[in-house]
Amino acid sequence: MKKLFTLCAAIVMGCMAASAQTDNTFQFVDKDGNVVADGTTWHAYEKENDIFYGTIIPSGLYVKNTTSETANCSLDFQVTQISGSRFLICYPKNCTSNSGVTEVISTGTGEQLANESKDLQAEWVVKPFGADAETTGTCTVTLQLKVMQQIEGTFQYEIKAYGPKITVVFHNDGTTDGISGAEAAGGKEPVAYYSVDGRRLGVAQKGLNIVKYADGTTAKVVVR
Repeated sequence: MKKLFTLCAAIVMGCMAASAQTDNTFQFVDKDGNVVADGTTWHAYEKENDIFYGTIIPSGLYVKNTTSETANCSLDFQVTQISGSRFLICYPKNCTSNSGVTEVISTGTGEQLANESKDLQAEWVVKPFGADAETTGTCTVTLQLKVMQQIEGTFQYEIKAYGPKITVVFHNDGTTDGISGAEAAGGKEPVAYYSVDGRRLGVAQKGLNIVKYADGTTAKVVVR
């Protein structure tokens, strides 16, 4: 009986672990299509002038449907730190903005075609039209993708699975050089750099690098 109980417990734990796995139907990618992995911290600091909002720092991120079928996606976001002005996101179809720290907010559900990449349109507005000066500091936001499915016989949707979760840090604090883009979450220590074809590098080079961290994980890092 004890062996049977142990076996059943192992099966249950295995099922729980499987259900907790990240669903990669949708993935965060950069402008070149490189996957930004689950758990990544992504840094953005390049400013643009937007005809609607003023001076912004866009995330530079997109969401890709990695499957060969149309699928429904939603996204949860949470502003955990913001120096001023407001954070704006327009994915998957509606725009939402916040000027302060928030609870987790869902952006609603939208359809995305097979293999389609959509601009996340996540940006920190550092100088709205009419403002005298730019907001300085940083804005930190967590983003989590969700795969949605329509409830039969209704126009409502429910969560089918959770996708990748990342943190985006927008900088207007003097950070303008060095590594931008992705780094492993938690500030882990890099121990080696590699080119995309596997050659070990002494230091990170301009362009796409593969960074290995002390805990054995790796991440794609873009050097501007």
